[in-house]
Amino acid sequence: MKYIDPFVLINILMILSGTAYYVLAIKRKGVRIPSSKFLGVLILVLAAIITGFTVRAIYGLDVLATIMLFVPPLFYTYIYSKIYDGLPPNFGFHFLPGLLFFVFFLGVSLLFDINEDIWSRYYYWIVIVANSCYTIASVKLYFDGRKIKTNNRIILFIKPIAIISTVLLITLLVMIVLRSAFVHDYILTYYVTLAISFSSHYFITDLMSVFSSPVKYQKSSLSEVSKKELSHKIILQMESEKYFLNRFGSLNDLARKVNSSPNYVSQVINENLNTTYLELIAAYRVKEAQLMLHSSDIDLNMEQIAEKVGYNSKSAFYQAFKRLTGMTPIEFRENSPTETLKD
Repeated sequence: MKYIDPFVLINILMILSGTAYYVLAIKRKGVRIPSSKFLGVLILVLAAIITGFTVRAIYGLDVLATIMLFVPPLFYTYIYSKIYDGLPPNFGFHFLPGLLFFVFFLGVSLLFDINEDIWSRYYYWIVIVANSCYTIASVKLYFDGRKIKTNNRIILFIKPIAIISTVLLITLLVMIVLRSAFVHDYILTYYVTLAISFSSHYFITDLMSVFSSPVKYQKSSLSEVSKKELSHKIILQMESEKYFLNRFGSLNDLARKVNSSPNYVSQVINENLNTTYLELIAAYRVKEAQLMLHSSDIDLNMEQIAEKVGYNSKSAFYQAFKRLTGMTPIEFRENSPTETLKD
């Protein structure tokens, strides 16, 4: 009987504790930004894959084969939700191949001896193709975000991710072409490097932005009177001009509308309105959607309503509506026509 490797045991315990803490943090602290949720899952899956390689080297068990196909769609979903603050269309279907393979792997491994050549010749190439397709799709999302003038701060945040993921993919493909006999080793290096890149920088940066402290504005020269005036201008833009209906709006564009800087607008939204730019926009959009759902004179389907109130996708609209009201738009229309936005 082989011994229990202490490093494998520690890795498994850390992944389990990290998963438990992540779930509790989501429930208790109410992290509302979808991209932060997917980033947490992505980091945990990458950690599990690296642990899987260790288990494979020591015990000969290829458990990592069951989870590698989840990384590409997780990476794509993270980028999409970072740009659009919602889930991509047909969200669940992106994870279906990985889930089917997980079931297949368990069934085959219980009934038959798995031939190592199967994974070397077929499975690893499937993983490479999946990573290539989703990396290209993620980079395309970045350029699409630039075209629609999404929040510049978000675009600047995603730019290094797009560059690093592209460089890593190209490096992986080149090395596999040059030394095809070492596909397994290069995939290991690829995932380890990807995990280090995310965990060492983006994970910390992204979560710090979610739980940012008010002291970040302590050097601001904006007076209390100026804050109130700017807050009034922002509210006028939302309620009188209905700025939130602009599908291509951004923090920078709103700042231009109120003749201020993006930093000051962000500060006032955070401190005086006790929210973020994205949450403020979402709240007004959902309220506008509620009015449409109330009205018997408006005969629009949910996708049309989503577009009318400023959303680029129905899934982002559904997610924001459910988060802010506790029910889906259809449930609101059918079961609670007098329900208002919850506090």
